[in-house]
Amino acid sequence: MFGADVIIGGVNSNGPYFTDRWATAKREPKIDDHQDWELISASENNTHTILNFGRPFDTCDPEDLPITSATTKVIWSMGMTDVIQYHAKRGSRSVNMFDPAPPKYDVSEFDTWELNVNTSLPNGQDTVYWCTCHRSPDFPEYKKHIVGFEVMLDNEEALAHNHHMILHNCLVKKENYDLFESYLVENNPGGLCYTNDGSGMSDLVAQYCQSYFYVWAKGGGPLFIPDNGERFDSHKERFSFLLREHEAGVLSVGNYYSYTMMIPPNTDPFVVNGHCSSQCTNSQFPELRINVFNVLLHSHLCGRKIKLRHYRNGTELPWISTDDHYDFNYQQNRALLENRQILPGDGMTTECTDSTTGLNNTTFGGLSTKDEMCDAYLMYFPRMELHTCSSAFQDFPYLLPLFGIEAVDSYFGVTDPTILSPASLAGKKFSEVVNAFNWTPEIKAEFQNKTLFSYQRIFCAGNDGFVNFQDNSVNYPEDYVPYEPPPFNCT
Repeated sequence: MFGADVIIGGVNSNGPYFTDRWATAKREPKIDDHQDWELISASENNTHTILNFGRPFDTCDPEDLPITSATTKVIWSMGMTDVIQYHAKRGSRSVNMFDPAPPKYDVSEFDTWELNVNTSLPNGQDTVYWCTCHRSPDFPEYKKHIVGFEVMLDNEEALAHNHHMILHNCLVKKENYDLFESYLVENNPGGLCYTNDGSGMSDLVAQYCQSYFYVWAKGGGPLFIPDNGERFDSHKERFSFLLREHEAGVLSVGNYYSYTMMIPPNTDPFVVNGHCSSQCTNSQFPELRINVFNVLLHSHLCGRKIKLRHYRNGTELPWISTDDHYDFNYQQNRALLENRQILPGDGMTTECTDSTTGLNNTTFGGLSTKDEMCDAYLMYFPRMELHTCSSAFQDFPYLLPLFGIEAVDSYFGVTDPTILSPASLAGKKFSEVVNAFNWTPEIKAEFQNKTLFSYQRIFCAGNDGFVNFQDNSVNYPEDYVPYEPPPFNCT
C-alpha cells in the first residue's frame, strides 16, 4: 500500500465525510496536504454505501498519482462501522481506465463453436505447452467470419494454471485432410506443442499450424471485434460467426525468444527489445497498409513496462501502445482509441523493461513463466500471410567469449544448448555456465548496451516459412530521435 493514492469516505450520523489521503507506510494513510479528490455525491441505506467522486487526471500534487492509459491497480477496503481502522474485508483489481468500453452484442444472434479441452497434464513440469486439434464446423453453403472469443476457465485449477492460450490456424490442403483425423481431440488427447514427445503434435504445429488466429493471456477478458475488423477469448474457446467487409489477422512483433535473450540477475531495470524490420513489412505487407485496431502486450513475471514503437522513413511516430505498469495477471487485448495504419516499409519495436531483483540466476528467453518473453500481438485488417515480424540478438562472436565458451551444439532456438568446447566446459549446459558467471555492474552495463543497440537477426515468417533478405539484420532507425509525448498540462 506504500505510495498509494487513497480516499476515505462514508456517511455517518452527521452526513457524508470524505478525505484525500496518501499512504506512506502500513498504517492509516495521512491526510493529503492538498485535497484534490472531490466528493460529488454520497448516500447510504441498510445494505450499501455509495460514493461518487472525481478529480483531474494529473493534479501536479506529488501525493496524487497521475491517472494514465497504463494499467492501474485499484485497492479497496471496507468496514461495518465508520471507525477508520484496519479492515479485513479488502481486495485489489487492475483496470485500464482509458480503454474504450467493449461493444455490446447479443451473442444469441450468432452461431457459436465451443472448443472443450479437458486434459490431465504431465506431472513434474512447471510449464507445459499442450496442443489439441479441433475441426471447425462445416459451412458448405457460404463462408462465415469469427467475430468474438471468450475463454471459459470454469474451475479454480484452470484459473490458477493457465498462463496463455494460442489458437492457431492450420492451413491444410484437401489431400492432407486424412492426416489430421488421428489428431482430432475426439480421437487424441493432444501432445506437447513445441517439443517432440512422441505424439507427433509438435511436427503438426511446425508444418501446418504456424499462423495465429487468436491469442489470450492471463487475466484477459472476452474480445469482440469491431465492425471494421474481423476475428475475437478460453479453455473452452467460444466463437461467433458473422460475415463482414474485411478479414482480420494477428501479427506477432517483438523478440524472437531464445536462450540468447538474457537478463542478468538482480538487475533493475533491464530493457529487452525486438524489431519488426522495414525489410519485412516492405516485402510482405499489402500494397496500401494494414490497420491495427487491437494490441496485446505480453511479457512474463519480470516484466514491468512494455512499449510498442512505430517508425516511418527514419522518424518515430507516436507509440502504438504502451503500459508503464504492466501486470502479468492482467493481460488484456486492448482496443486502440483509433486504428493505426502501418505502411509497407514501416518499422516497429517492442521494448520490455524488466526487473530481476531478488533473482540470483540469469533469466533466459523461453516458454516457461520463469523464463521471459517480450511480444506484442497486433490484431489488424486486411489479413495477410505474414504472422511473425520479430528479431533476436545473436551476436555469437561477442556472446560466447563473454562466458569463456568457444562452441555449442545449437546456435538457434529456445533449447538450452550443450557446450562443445573448450574441453574444460564441454558437456555442460549453456545456462549452467552463465549462472556461474560473475555479473559485475560494469559487465551488466556493457551487456545492456550491446543487446539493446546492436544489430539483431530478422525473423520474418508467413505461412510458407521464413523469408530471408540479403541484409538479414535490423536495429533502431539510424540517427532517429525517440518520440516524446506532448507534456501533460496538470491542473
